[in-house]
Amino acid sequence: MSKNKKCTPATAEKILKPAGYPPNKSKKRYRIFVIAPLLVVAGFCIGRATVGANPQPHLTVIRENDTRYAYIHPLLTFSLDGRQSASFQKLNDQISDIIVREKKAGLVDDVGFYFRNANTGEWTGVNEDDKFSPASLLKVQIMIATLKLAEADPTLLSKRVKVVLEADLNQNESFKSPAYLANGGTYSIDDLVRAMIVSSDNNAMTALQQFIGPKALQQVYDDLYLQIRQDDPVSNSTSPKTYSLTLRVLYNATYLSREMSNKAMALLTETSFNSGIEQGVPSAVKVAEKFGERTVADRATNRALSRELHDCGMIYYPDKPYVLCIMTQGREFDGLLQTIKEISASTYTFVENSPSPQAYANTHLLER
Repeated sequence: MSKNKKCTPATAEKILKPAGYPPNKSKKRYRIFVIAPLLVVAGFCIGRATVGANPQPHLTVIRENDTRYAYIHPLLTFSLDGRQSASFQKLNDQISDIIVREKKAGLVDDVGFYFRNANTGEWTGVNEDDKFSPASLLKVQIMIATLKLAEADPTLLSKRVKVVLEADLNQNESFKSPAYLANGGTYSIDDLVRAMIVSSDNNAMTALQQFIGPKALQQVYDDLYLQIRQDDPVSNSTSPKTYSLTLRVLYNATYLSREMSNKAMALLTETSFNSGIEQGVPSAVKVAEKFGERTVADRATNRALSRELHDCGMIYYPDKPYVLCIMTQGREFDGLLQTIKEISASTYTFVENSPSPQAYANTHLLER
Protein backbone atom coordinates (compact mmCIF):
# COMPACT_ATOMS: atom_id res chain seq x y z
CA MET A 1 0.00 0.00 0.00
CA SER A 2 1.27 3.46 -0.85
CA LYS A 3 2.54 5.49 2.12
CA ASN A 4 0.22 8.33 1.12
CA LYS A 5 -2.96 6.26 0.98
CA LYS A 6 -5.06 6.11 4.12
CA CYS A 7 -5.81 2.63 5.37
CA THR A 8 -9.63 2.58 5.52
CA PRO A 9 -12.29 -0.09 4.87
CA ALA A 10 -13.24 1.73 1.65
CA THR A 11 -9.66 1.67 0.48
CA ALA A 12 -9.36 -1.98 1.45
CA GLU A 13 -12.51 -2.84 -0.52
CA LYS A 14 -11.20 -1.05 -3.58
CA ILE A 15 -7.95 -2.96 -3.37
CA LEU A 16 -9.49 -6.38 -2.72
CA LYS A 17 -12.49 -6.15 -5.10
CA PRO A 18 -11.48 -7.57 -8.51
CA ALA A 19 -11.84 -5.35 -11.54
CA GLY A 20 -15.23 -5.82 -13.18
CA TYR A 21 -16.63 -7.68 -10.18
CA PRO A 22 -20.37 -8.12 -10.96
CA PRO A 23 -22.39 -6.06 -8.47
CA ASN A 24 -25.42 -8.35 -8.85
CA LYS A 25 -23.76 -11.50 -7.51
CA SER A 26 -25.25 -13.18 -4.46
CA LYS A 27 -24.68 -11.74 -0.99
CA LYS A 28 -23.26 -15.06 0.14
CA ARG A 29 -20.50 -15.03 -2.43
CA TYR A 30 -19.85 -11.33 -1.64
CA ARG A 31 -19.39 -12.13 2.04
CA ILE A 32 -16.96 -14.92 1.26
CA PHE A 33 -14.83 -13.14 -1.31
CA VAL A 34 -14.95 -9.52 -0.11
CA ILE A 35 -16.24 -9.08 3.46
CA ALA A 36 -13.89 -11.65 5.03
CA PRO A 37 -10.74 -10.17 3.44
CA LEU A 38 -12.03 -6.71 4.41
CA LEU A 39 -12.05 -7.77 8.06
CA VAL A 40 -8.46 -8.96 7.79
CA VAL A 41 -7.29 -5.74 6.19
CA ALA A 42 -9.27 -3.67 8.70
CA GLY A 43 -7.52 -5.51 11.49
CA PHE A 44 -4.18 -4.75 9.88
CA CYS A 45 -5.15 -1.08 9.58
CA ILE A 46 -6.14 -0.88 13.25
CA GLY A 47 -2.84 -2.48 14.18
CA ARG A 48 -0.97 0.05 12.09
CA ALA A 49 -2.87 2.91 13.67
CA THR A 50 -2.12 1.60 17.15
CA VAL A 51 1.58 1.19 16.45
CA GLY A 52 1.70 4.54 14.70
CA ALA A 53 0.34 6.25 17.79
CA ASN A 54 3.20 4.90 19.91
CA PRO A 55 5.90 3.70 17.49
CA GLN A 56 8.80 3.77 19.94
CA PRO A 57 9.46 1.78 23.10
CA HIS A 58 9.82 3.59 26.40
CA LEU A 59 13.41 4.60 25.76
CA THR A 60 15.05 7.58 27.43
CA VAL A 61 18.36 8.69 25.87
CA ILE A 62 20.44 11.45 27.44
CA ARG A 63 23.30 12.87 25.41
CA GLU A 64 25.95 15.47 26.20
CA ASN A 65 24.71 18.94 25.36
CA ASP A 66 27.88 19.98 23.53
CA THR A 67 27.89 21.38 19.99
CA ARG A 68 31.67 21.75 19.65
CA TYR A 69 32.03 18.49 17.72
CA ALA A 70 30.62 18.01 14.24
CA TYR A 71 30.75 14.22 14.05
CA ILE A 72 29.97 12.94 17.54
CA HIS A 73 27.16 13.36 20.07
CA PRO A 74 28.40 11.63 23.24
CA LEU A 75 25.96 9.42 25.11
CA LEU A 76 25.70 10.11 28.84
CA THR A 77 23.19 7.43 29.79
CA PHE A 78 19.94 5.80 28.74
CA SER A 79 17.04 3.85 30.17
CA LEU A 80 15.26 1.04 28.35
CA ASP A 81 12.02 2.00 30.05
CA GLY A 82 11.24 5.54 31.11
CA ARG A 83 8.38 4.47 33.35
CA GLN A 84 8.55 3.62 37.03
CA SER A 85 9.21 -0.06 37.62
CA ALA A 86 6.20 -2.02 38.85
CA SER A 87 8.55 -4.30 40.80
CA PHE A 88 9.35 -1.33 43.08
CA GLN A 89 5.73 -0.60 43.98
CA LYS A 90 6.19 -1.99 47.49
CA LEU A 91 9.13 0.36 48.07
CA ASN A 92 7.15 3.25 46.65
CA ASP A 93 4.29 2.53 49.06
CA GLN A 94 6.66 2.28 52.02
CA ILE A 95 8.31 5.62 51.27
CA SER A 96 4.94 7.28 50.69
CA ASP A 97 3.81 6.05 54.12
CA ILE A 98 6.96 7.44 55.76
CA ILE A 99 6.46 10.83 54.14
CA VAL A 100 2.80 11.00 55.22
CA ARG A 101 3.71 10.01 58.78
CA GLU A 102 6.58 12.50 59.07
CA LYS A 103 4.42 15.29 57.67
CA LYS A 104 1.70 14.58 60.21
CA ALA A 105 4.33 14.66 62.97
CA GLY A 106 5.49 18.07 61.77
CA LEU A 107 9.01 16.85 61.05
CA VAL A 108 8.97 17.75 57.36
CA ASP A 109 6.88 19.80 54.95
CA ASP A 110 8.04 18.45 51.61
CA VAL A 111 10.06 15.41 50.50
CA GLY A 112 11.36 14.31 47.10
CA PHE A 113 12.57 10.72 46.74
CA TYR A 114 14.27 8.97 43.83
CA PHE A 115 15.64 5.41 43.73
CA ARG A 116 17.34 3.69 40.83
CA ASN A 117 19.01 0.33 40.40
CA ALA A 118 22.41 1.34 39.01
CA ASN A 119 22.79 -1.78 36.87
CA THR A 120 19.33 -2.27 35.38
CA GLY A 121 18.05 1.29 35.20
CA GLU A 122 14.79 0.36 36.95
CA TRP A 123 13.57 3.18 39.17
CA THR A 124 10.83 4.52 41.34
CA GLY A 125 10.15 7.85 43.00
CA VAL A 126 7.83 9.88 45.19
CA ASN A 127 7.64 13.55 44.27
CA GLU A 128 10.81 12.88 42.29
CA ASP A 129 10.24 15.92 40.06
CA ASP A 130 9.62 18.37 42.90
CA LYS A 131 12.09 21.26 42.89
CA PHE A 132 14.42 22.16 45.77
CA SER A 133 17.41 24.45 46.20
CA PRO A 134 20.51 22.36 45.36
CA ALA A 135 22.79 24.25 47.80
CA SER A 136 26.05 22.34 48.37
CA LEU A 137 25.00 19.51 46.07
CA LEU A 138 26.41 21.68 43.28
CA LYS A 139 29.92 21.16 44.65
CA VAL A 140 29.90 17.84 42.82
CA GLN A 141 29.47 19.65 39.49
CA ILE A 142 32.30 22.03 40.40
CA MET A 143 34.49 19.00 41.06
CA ILE A 144 33.48 17.50 37.70
CA ALA A 145 34.29 20.75 35.86
CA THR A 146 37.72 20.86 37.51
CA LEU A 147 38.50 17.23 36.70
CA LYS A 148 37.31 17.78 33.13
CA LEU A 149 39.88 20.54 32.73
CA ALA A 150 42.51 18.31 34.34
CA GLU A 151 41.96 15.70 31.63
CA ALA A 152 43.19 18.26 29.07
CA ASP A 153 45.95 19.58 31.34
CA PRO A 154 47.59 16.83 33.45
CA THR A 155 49.46 19.48 35.47
CA LEU A 156 46.32 21.30 36.57
CA LEU A 157 45.69 19.43 39.82
CA SER A 158 49.21 20.13 41.05
CA LYS A 159 48.97 23.88 40.40
CA ARG A 160 48.85 25.98 43.56
CA VAL A 161 46.62 28.93 44.35
CA LYS A 162 46.18 31.19 47.34
CA VAL A 163 42.79 31.34 49.00
CA VAL A 164 41.96 35.01 49.48
CA LEU A 165 38.43 35.76 50.67
CA GLU A 166 36.86 38.72 52.44
CA ALA A 167 35.27 36.48 55.06
CA ASP A 168 35.11 32.86 56.19
CA LEU A 169 32.27 31.37 54.16
CA ASN A 170 31.88 28.37 56.47
CA GLN A 171 30.93 30.26 59.62
CA ASN A 172 27.16 30.15 59.03
CA GLU A 173 26.97 26.45 58.17
CA SER A 174 24.81 24.27 60.43
CA PHE A 175 26.65 21.03 59.61
CA LYS A 176 30.30 21.83 60.11
CA SER A 177 33.27 19.72 59.14
CA PRO A 178 36.03 19.05 61.70
CA ALA A 179 38.55 20.68 59.35
CA TYR A 180 38.44 23.53 56.83
CA LEU A 181 41.17 25.13 54.74
CA ALA A 182 42.49 28.38 56.17
CA ASN A 183 41.66 31.65 54.46
CA GLY A 184 44.95 33.07 53.20
CA GLY A 185 46.61 29.68 52.76
CA THR A 186 48.12 28.33 49.55
CA TYR A 187 46.89 24.98 48.29
CA SER A 188 47.05 22.76 45.23
CA ILE A 189 43.95 22.44 43.08
CA ASP A 190 43.80 18.81 44.17
CA ASP A 191 43.73 19.94 47.83
CA LEU A 192 40.90 22.35 47.07
CA VAL A 193 38.82 19.66 45.34
CA ARG A 194 39.29 17.29 48.26
CA ALA A 195 38.38 19.91 50.86
CA MET A 196 35.33 21.03 48.89
CA ILE A 197 33.95 17.48 48.66
CA VAL A 198 35.15 15.75 51.82
CA SER A 199 34.59 18.73 54.17
CA SER A 200 31.99 20.56 52.05
CA ASP A 201 34.36 23.55 52.41
CA ASN A 202 32.82 26.74 51.02
CA ASN A 203 36.17 28.55 51.02
CA ALA A 204 37.69 25.82 48.85
CA MET A 205 34.61 25.87 46.59
CA THR A 206 34.87 29.63 46.00
CA ALA A 207 38.59 29.42 45.27
CA LEU A 208 37.93 26.67 42.72
CA GLN A 209 35.14 28.63 41.05
CA GLN A 210 37.47 31.59 40.67
CA PHE A 211 40.17 29.34 39.23
CA ILE A 212 38.16 27.38 36.66
CA GLY A 213 35.93 30.30 35.62
CA PRO A 214 32.17 30.39 34.91
CA LYS A 215 32.32 29.08 31.33
CA ALA A 216 33.75 25.65 32.19
CA LEU A 217 31.30 25.26 35.06
CA GLN A 218 28.27 26.31 33.03
CA GLN A 219 29.18 23.73 30.41
CA VAL A 220 28.89 21.00 33.04
CA TYR A 221 25.58 22.37 34.33
CA ASP A 222 24.19 22.38 30.80
CA ASP A 223 25.58 18.95 29.88
CA LEU A 224 24.02 17.39 32.98
CA TYR A 225 20.65 19.04 32.33
CA LEU A 226 20.82 21.25 35.42
CA GLN A 227 19.16 24.60 34.76
CA ILE A 228 21.56 26.55 36.95
CA ARG A 229 22.24 30.28 36.71
CA GLN A 230 25.53 31.30 38.29
CA ASP A 231 24.45 34.94 38.47
CA ASP A 232 21.35 34.15 40.54
CA PRO A 233 22.12 31.24 42.91
CA VAL A 234 19.15 31.98 45.22
CA SER A 235 16.60 31.09 42.54
CA ASN A 236 18.31 27.89 41.38
CA SER A 237 16.46 24.63 41.85
CA THR A 238 16.64 20.98 40.87
CA SER A 239 14.78 17.74 41.52
CA PRO A 240 15.94 14.40 42.94
CA LYS A 241 15.40 12.71 39.57
CA THR A 242 17.34 15.33 37.59
CA TYR A 243 20.21 15.52 40.06
CA SER A 244 20.66 11.74 40.05
CA LEU A 245 21.97 11.95 36.47
CA THR A 246 25.22 13.39 37.87
CA LEU A 247 25.81 10.31 40.01
CA ARG A 248 24.86 8.00 37.17
CA VAL A 249 27.35 9.47 34.69
CA LEU A 250 30.11 9.27 37.30
CA TYR A 251 29.31 5.64 38.10
CA ASN A 252 29.13 4.76 34.39
CA ALA A 253 32.21 6.87 33.54
CA THR A 254 30.39 8.38 30.55
CA TYR A 255 31.30 12.03 31.08
CA LEU A 256 34.75 11.98 32.66
CA SER A 257 37.47 9.45 31.94
CA ARG A 258 37.53 6.25 33.95
CA GLU A 259 40.37 7.53 36.08
CA MET A 260 38.70 10.83 36.85
CA SER A 261 35.26 9.27 37.39
CA ASN A 262 36.77 6.84 39.87
CA LYS A 263 38.61 9.68 41.62
CA ALA A 264 35.38 11.66 41.95
CA MET A 265 33.40 8.74 43.36
CA ALA A 266 36.22 7.83 45.73
CA LEU A 267 36.20 11.35 47.17
CA LEU A 268 32.44 11.12 47.66
CA THR A 269 32.94 8.00 49.80
CA GLU A 270 35.12 10.04 52.17
CA THR A 271 32.70 12.86 52.99
CA SER A 272 32.63 13.84 56.66
CA PHE A 273 28.83 14.16 56.68
CA ASN A 274 27.46 10.81 57.83
CA SER A 275 24.17 11.81 59.45
CA GLY A 276 21.85 11.26 56.50
CA ILE A 277 21.78 8.39 54.00
CA GLU A 278 24.68 6.64 55.73
CA GLN A 279 22.67 6.39 58.95
CA GLY A 280 20.29 4.00 57.20
CA VAL A 281 23.04 1.78 55.76
CA PRO A 282 25.36 -0.68 57.57
CA SER A 283 28.83 0.76 58.12
CA ALA A 284 30.40 -2.03 56.05
CA VAL A 285 28.61 -0.84 52.90
CA LYS A 286 30.34 1.96 50.98
CA VAL A 287 28.33 5.09 50.26
CA ALA A 288 29.43 7.84 47.84
CA GLU A 289 27.27 10.82 48.76
CA LYS A 290 26.97 14.59 48.97
CA PHE A 291 24.66 16.61 51.17
CA GLY A 292 23.34 20.13 50.83
CA GLU A 293 21.74 22.48 53.34
CA ARG A 294 19.91 25.78 53.04
CA THR A 295 18.26 28.09 55.56
CA VAL A 296 15.88 30.86 54.54
CA ALA A 297 15.80 33.49 57.29
CA ASP A 298 13.86 36.66 57.94
CA ARG A 299 16.19 39.54 57.15
CA ALA A 300 14.91 41.75 59.96
CA THR A 301 14.98 39.21 62.81
CA ASN A 302 17.35 36.60 61.33
CA ARG A 303 14.77 34.00 62.40
CA ALA A 304 14.75 30.85 60.26
CA LEU A 305 11.63 30.67 58.12
CA SER A 306 12.38 27.33 56.47
CA ARG A 307 15.20 24.88 55.98
CA GLU A 308 16.20 22.42 53.30
CA LEU A 309 18.41 19.37 53.70
CA HIS A 310 19.30 16.96 50.92
CA ASP A 311 21.45 13.86 50.60
CA CYS A 312 22.11 12.10 47.30
CA GLY A 313 24.47 9.23 46.70
CA MET A 314 25.44 5.84 45.33
CA ILE A 315 25.06 2.95 47.75
CA TYR A 316 27.40 0.10 46.84
CA TYR A 317 25.23 -2.81 47.94
CA PRO A 318 27.07 -5.96 46.74
CA ASP A 319 25.78 -6.90 43.25
CA LYS A 320 22.89 -4.44 43.62
CA PRO A 321 24.29 -0.89 43.76
CA TYR A 322 21.67 1.82 43.72
CA VAL A 323 21.26 5.57 43.43
CA LEU A 324 19.32 7.26 46.21
CA CYS A 325 18.45 10.96 46.23
CA ILE A 326 16.37 12.44 49.04
CA MET A 327 15.51 16.14 49.19
CA THR A 328 13.60 17.63 52.12
CA GLN A 329 12.14 20.93 53.26
CA GLY A 330 10.76 21.85 56.67
CA ARG A 331 11.31 23.88 59.81
CA GLU A 332 14.10 22.14 61.73
CA PHE A 333 17.09 20.12 60.57
CA ASP A 334 16.53 17.43 63.21
CA GLY A 335 13.22 16.47 61.64
CA LEU A 336 14.68 16.53 58.14
CA LEU A 337 17.57 14.32 59.24
CA GLN A 338 15.21 11.80 60.80
CA THR A 339 13.15 11.64 57.61
CA ILE A 340 16.24 11.07 55.43
CA LYS A 341 17.50 8.38 57.81
CA GLU A 342 14.17 6.52 57.84
CA ILE A 343 13.82 6.64 54.05
CA SER A 344 17.39 5.42 53.59
CA ALA A 345 16.92 2.55 56.06
CA SER A 346 13.64 1.48 54.47
CA THR A 347 15.22 1.57 51.00
CA TYR A 348 18.21 -0.48 52.12
CA THR A 349 15.95 -3.12 53.70
CA PHE A 350 13.93 -3.33 50.49
CA VAL A 351 17.09 -3.86 48.40
CA GLU A 352 18.42 -6.41 50.91
CA ASN A 353 15.22 -8.48 50.68
CA SER A 354 14.88 -8.22 46.91
CA PRO A 355 16.28 -10.85 44.53
CA SER A 356 18.95 -9.92 42.03
CA PRO A 357 17.12 -8.60 38.95
CA GLN A 358 16.74 -10.76 35.87
CA ALA A 359 18.30 -8.01 33.74
CA TYR A 360 21.70 -9.14 34.99
CA ALA A 361 21.44 -12.04 32.52
CA ASN A 362 21.79 -9.46 29.73
CA THR A 363 24.81 -7.73 31.26
CA HIS A 364 28.10 -8.75 29.70
CA LEU A 365 31.44 -7.89 31.27
CA LEU A 366 34.33 -7.74 28.82
CA GLU A 367 37.70 -8.93 30.06
CA ARG A 368 40.53 -6.44 29.61
